[in-house]
Amino acid sequence: MARLTGLCGTLIDIARGTGTPPLLDRVKAEVRARLPEGPPYVEDIADRIGIARWTLQRRLADEGLSFSDLVEGVRRDLAAVYIWQRHVQVADIGALLGYSEVSAFSRAFRRWFGVSPARMREGRG
Repeated sequence: MARLTGLCGTLIDIARGTGTPPLLDRVKAEVRARLPEGPPYVEDIADRIGIARWTLQRRLADEGLSFSDLVEGVRRDLAAVYIWQRHVQVADIGALLGYSEVSAFSRAFRRWFGVSPARMREGRG
């Protein structure tokens, strides 16, 4: 019984830390949500999470990131997931990531992964 009580206490302590997600996670979530509309702007994301633009930029800098670095990372991470969704066209992946042109998405993909989206999808990446 004492072991169960201790375990319950530990679980309660863990649960206390699951309140508000860290700022970086909140910013990434907002960026992911806005990408299909086009490249997100720092002002818009700051407004959505309820802090001033300069505060957001300072807090990102504290993490060693710029806003554009964060957006680039979110796009790269999503591209790595979307490319294996064979029912989604490469052009649609680019649009989902906020690129207005497939060529811009393809250049970014090649920069991130060293191969074109088509080659990666074929399994030759």
